Order: sequence, then C-alpha cells, then structure tokens
Amino acid sequence: MLNMFGPGSYVLTAIFAPIIGAVVVFIVGALSGKEKLVAWLSVAIAAVSLLACLRLIPYVIHGGKVTLEYPLSPVIGFSFTVLVDPLSVVFAVTISLVSFLSLVYAVGYMEHADMVYAFYAHTLLFIAGMVGTVFASNLLLFYVFWELMCIPPVFMIFYWGETLEARRIALKFFVFTHVGALSILLGILGLYTMYGTFELLEMAKNTSILLANKTLAYVTFALLFVGFGVKMATFPLHNWLPDAHAEAPTPISCMLSGVMIKCGAYALARFAITLFKGVYPAFSTAFTIIAVITMVYGGLMAMAQTDIKRLLAFSSISQIGYIFFGLAIGTWLAVVAAVFHVINHALFKAMLFMCAGAVRHQTGTRDLTVLRGLAKRMPITALVFTIGGLAIAGTPPFNGFVSEFLLFTSGIKAGVYIPTLIAILTTIITAAYYLWVLLRAFFKETPANLAKVKEVTPVMYVPMFILAVLCVIIGVYPAPVVNLLAKVPGIV
Repeated sequence: MLNMFGPGSYVLTAIFAPIIGAVVVFIVGALSGKEKLVAWLSVAIAAVSLLACLRLIPYVIHGGKVTLEYPLSPVIGFSFTVLVDPLSVVFAVTISLVSFLSLVYAVGYMEHADMVYAFYAHTLLFIAGMVGTVFASNLLLFYVFWELMCIPPVFMIFYWGETLEARRIALKFFVFTHVGALSILLGILGLYTMYGTFELLEMAKNTSILLANKTLAYVTFALLFVGFGVKMATFPLHNWLPDAHAEAPTPISCMLSGVMIKCGAYALARFAITLFKGVYPAFSTAFTIIAVITMVYGGLMAMAQTDIKRLLAFSSISQIGYIFFGLAIGTWLAVVAAVFHVINHALFKAMLFMCAGAVRHQTGTRDLTVLRGLAKRMPITALVFTIGGLAIAGTPPFNGFVSEFLLFTSGIKAGVYIPTLIAILTTIITAAYYLWVLLRAFFKETPANLAKVKEVTPVMYVPMFILAVLCVIIGVYPAPVVNLLAKVPGIV
C-alpha cells in the first residue's frame, strides 16, 4: 500500500498533478471562459508539483535514494519505475521552481492571448513531461515522458508564437526534437538487445555486459548522446534552439532555456553515471572539444544579435557548453560543478528571459537598435537584468561565479588546461555582450517614443525579482546546495 506521506506519493503528485490539472484547466477554461481563473488555477497546480518535489529533499539528504516500482505491463517490461536520488531531486526541484515562477509571470504576460486556457493546459503537460523524465528509471517510461516533454512546446510555438515565422519554427522544432527522440529510442532498443530489460537499475547491476559487447555499447551510447545532444543544443545539434527560444511566448522561453534543455544534461549524466562508466572515457576527449566549441560559438553568435531574445537564446547555447564541459571531464568535482551550473543557469536565464519579455510587453519590440534608456522607465526590470548579467558572467558574489569557479577548478585538476583556459576567456565574451545590452537598452537617454513606457505589473516583476534574490543568496551562501550536490557521484 502506498504511504500517503512517503516519497512515492510525492513523486506521483509531482508528475500527475500537472497532468490531471491540464485536463481540469482545459475543461474549466473552455466552459467558463474565465481567463484569470484558469491562470491562477494553473499556478496553484504548479505550486503543488513544486511542493511535492521539495518534500523529497529530506529523503535524499538522509536516505540517499529510494526506488519505487509499479508494474504496468510485465509482458513487455513496462513499469512505472522511478528513482528518487540527489540527481533526480535536484533537477526536479529546479524544473518545478522555474516552471512555477514562469506560470506566475504568464498571468500578466499572456493576459490578452487567445485560448489562454489551452496555453496553460499545454504548459502543465510540459511540466509533467520534464518532471517525469528526471524521475523515470524504466527506459520505456523515460521515453514516454521524453515525448510528453517534446510535444507541448510545438503547439505553444505554433499557436502563440511572437512573429509570423511561428509555424515554420514550430515545425523545425518538431523535426529536430523528434529526430533526437528517435535516436534515443534506437539507443534504448540497443540496451534492451544486450540486457533483455528496460530497467536501468537492473542493467547497472551487470555492466560487464557492456564491456563484453563493446562495439554495440559504443554505438548505443553514441545514439543516446545524439538524442541528448539535440535536447541540450550542443554544437552542431543546436540549430533549432535560437529560433524556438526566441519565437516561443516568453513564459515558455523561460522554461525552454531555463530547464528543458537541462533534461538532456540530466539524461547524459544519468546514463553515464549509472551504466556507461566503462564506455565513457572513450568519448571524454571528443565531448570536451564539443563543449568548448559550443561555449565559444554560442558566445560569439550572441554578440552578433540585435534581437534581445535571440541574444539570450545563443547565450544559452554558450552556457550549455559550460555544463557539458563539466560532464565531459566526468570527475566527481566536475559533475557536481556541472549540475550546480544547471541550477544557476536555470535561475538567471529564466530571469533574463522574463526581463526581455517585460521589455517587449511594455515597448512592443525586442530590437536592441531602438531600445534606449529603459532604466528610468522600468527600474525593477533594469535592476534584475543587471543582476542576471553579472551572475551569468560569473561575477562574485552571484551564483554563477561559484559554479563557474568549480568548473574551472575541476578542469585544472583533471589536467585539461587549454580547454579550461578557453572556458575562462569565454566568460569575457559573456560579460561583453551583457554589458552592451545593459548600456544600450537601459542606461542611455530615453527617446521620445519610449518616454511613456511604464514598469510591468507586480505579477510579472515579482517572479523575476525572486529569481534575482535566489541568485544572490546562492552566490553568498552556496553551502546548502553544494552539500546536497556532493551526494551526486562522478562518472569516471
């Protein structure tokens, strides 16, 4: 019997509250037409999922990990098997926190959108897909949630996109993500061919099977990496990201850039830590090179943008390079640093997208060539963007400094000196383009056409201010987060 107040009930709540809530929100919205009601109902449902994820933290602090299995179809090996451990809980809390604050922000941002109840229903399904992905331990269940994560953004970009290019970009997003998903499915089938089970933890008990089938093991891991790499948007699998993240309605941009792409990093870390430790060293050098190219390419492309959301999108590619850099090294410290940067990037990138959305919401444009002097008109947005820019550039005492310092330290300890030096120098590029945005859009003279611009309403600036406060708190006092992450094992 399921303990009502045990980890199993919290996992089920975290996943199924948004799924059931999506159905309720859609029906209530369609029948009542009350947009504010469905907006705040969606926020409440996301809050329930967040609280359920938070309640799992004590279990992983004191107990290490909990595995729960509910057989669904034993004939084909399909079961609802979830793994509650430090890695899954850290990602689930990050996903649910950013998603909750993005939904609060959406109450103001999507106020005049068409069929807003459908938007919130899709968003809740999106949340369920991401949370389910990081908890799933049965590989068929993992794939089901992966697809649930991939599909809702297609419709949200298609229907609520911000330009006339929305349909083309939605199709592009669909093609890229499902080519990646197909690659993952082939990788899962490769594992099943070797093990005869879809249970990841059962496979982990006998990793010698991989070593006895090295060629198939290498091919399988390569297929999985392609799928995870598409989701992370590592070079050269990144092409979908700038268009999709810029085109999506801003609350969804916050989630796409803040947390969805991190599900690829989670999956890579999970499979590498649990199963592919013996295979991983053969890929480490190539992964390090890809990581460095990704961070430099993303940074240089961000410098060339005049659309503030596209700039932030390319910035996400660069930051994923840092996360992938830590995973590529694979030592315990590097993995801890990479996961820490996942958390930090989720916070400040969601916050920066909220600022960009606030600017567009109030001025009607994302064009940095026409935006000027907004600090006088939108002081809270300007302050939050400044904090976000300093945090992402790795400036103390903000959170980005701590995780980047740990990443660079892990690189030096691992002896990858040149890639580490390039990573350090890339922070200068990051600082340069955020300083350019700040000076250009916020701190020059306000032109006449922007003289009447006002700050966004509290429902939009409170979420981004909360994220800014978290960036400061974690930067000043990172110990609680680091102590939890210390329980995450290394890959090599």
